Amino acid sequence: MKSNFTIRVNLPTGTFFTDRISQFRIKAIGGQILLLPHHAPIVSSFFQTACYIGDLEGNIVRAVANSGIFKFDNNVLDIYTDFFYFSNKKNEDIFQKVDAALQNIIDLSSKDSFHLDKKIVNDMKKRIYVLKSIYNEK
Repeated sequence: MKSNFTIRVNLPTGTFFTDRISQFRIKAIGGQILLLPHHAPIVSSFFQTACYIGDLEGNIVRAVANSGIFKFDNNVLDIYTDFFYFSNKKNEDIFQKVDAALQNIIDLSSKDSFHLDKKIVNDMKKRIYVLKSIYNEK
């Protein structure tokens, strides 16, 4: 069996994703970090970035994350951020889902009793735009 470790992506709403992976690469504050099974314990932070997850079949899956921190210890990688998306199917547009979810929130705010501040909506759109740009970099 190929050596692997656990990844857990934690959002403010709870655990978003947990799986066994073979590697994880991210651009952290101090530079690029490649985590492999049995890596020394490490804690670091990151800004909006693309990251790469090696699955157990040898595929590399590209993901994007907003600012956050990660901790690797005892073969468990915990990522803490408020935005993390990845494509798990070939050619899947992850941002189409995000754009649809944002539009759904905007639509609900106009129908329900709560009001969604335009500044908040614009900030969310700007963050999504930056993450799209990062994701599309080669």
